[in-house]
Amino acid sequence: DLAGPEAGRGRVAQLGVAIHEMVMKRANTRDCGDEVIAAHSPHIAARTAMGRGDDVGRCGASGVVAPCPASFDILNSHKPEGKEVKSLFCLLAQACGA
Repeated sequence: DLAGPEAGRGRVAQLGVAIHEMVMKRANTRDCGDEVIAAHSPHIAARTAMGRGDDVGRCGASGVVAPCPASFDILNSHKPEGKEVKSLFCLLAQACGA
């Protein structure tokens, strides 16, 4: 369900995090995969993550919020220089006062 992160986006915005829309978003988003893809075809996960990194640069964001732990690991391993990768779960925990 690619609409699932919408509630999280609202919470992240409540933290004062500016959300910049990427070209490939929502139903057209590019997912880096999970642990299985990273283990079986690391080149696919890496190329997808690098593509997302390019998207971050194109939309003028300072980083990207990863929607799951596997995406966080993959994106963080291939992040563009000077860009930050944050975990949606960590941001939501922060928003809830944890």
